Amino acid sequence: MEFREVLSFTLLAKSHSILETSRELRLTPGAVHKHLKTLESELGIQLYEKHDGALRLTAAGRAALPYFQEILDRRDAAIDAASGWKNNVGGMVRVGAGPNFSSYMLPRILSRFRRRYPTVEIFVETGNGGNLRESLRSGSLDLIFDVAQPPVDSAEFTTMAEWESCMCIVSARPELPQNCPMSKLKNVPFILFPKGTPMQDMIDAHFARIGFRPKVVMRSDSAEAIKSMVKNRLGVAMLFQYNANQDVRNRSIRVIHRVPGLSSRMVLLRRRSAFIPRPSLAFTQVAQQMKWANLQPVSQPASPE
Repeated sequence: MEFREVLSFTLLAKSHSILETSRELRLTPGAVHKHLKTLESELGIQLYEKHDGALRLTAAGRAALPYFQEILDRRDAAIDAASGWKNNVGGMVRVGAGPNFSSYMLPRILSRFRRRYPTVEIFVETGNGGNLRESLRSGSLDLIFDVAQPPVDSAEFTTMAEWESCMCIVSARPELPQNCPMSKLKNVPFILFPKGTPMQDMIDAHFARIGFRPKVVMRSDSAEAIKSMVKNRLGVAMLFQYNANQDVRNRSIRVIHRVPGLSSRMVLLRRRSAFIPRPSLAFTQVAQQMKWANLQPVSQPASPE
């Protein structure tokens, strides 16, 4: 059993497609297929099967998946630990993020950073974009993750990393079809974010462009609270696709409408200056190396050393 075979299997479990897995690994579909068949032959079990036009894990495959993922996690931990010896960075990095990013993305970055740089202390502050930018401006935070608002690069801030995510409408209501047109949603209750927040401003601008007036029954600044309401069939919601990934995989909600041409960007910001402390630079480099589902990196100029 080799790491490449295990990696092909774990990626297939997420994408349900040999073609998508091959694109992710930058291999040919034939090479990925060979990895999977070699793994099945070695284990003596069928790990996946075709179902409704997609490749789904068998019961044996689902049982084995957590152990294969642990193999990859331990490999990453070993690499990070070895890297920490080479990159002996000390001090502190102070990071801010909104509640949604703190729930979905930040824990993985922090975990990887702690393994790679065990001598660096980390302070985390959660808040809304305006408060976080003020903390960055005043120097009480070194870096913040924030929804992009123009102008990002300015006399005050520099973008260190940037990601883009498309938007989708999610539902748990069985009567709403897949690929549901907006015309069928005009009388359906919507659960949205508070007025005046960057997320809702973007959604409102989209609704205004297409001439759609949602029937709003609830507003919340927490994606988790919104999804909980959606799961209880109290309404539909518009979210970043990365917010919905896990719940869609668990089949507790469905994506019923992908919003064409509507996406939002998450940025990692620092104060503009000629000098970047080593802990901040190290954290930035770890963030830039992260790979997310439905949160794609946007190319940035090389960070100064």
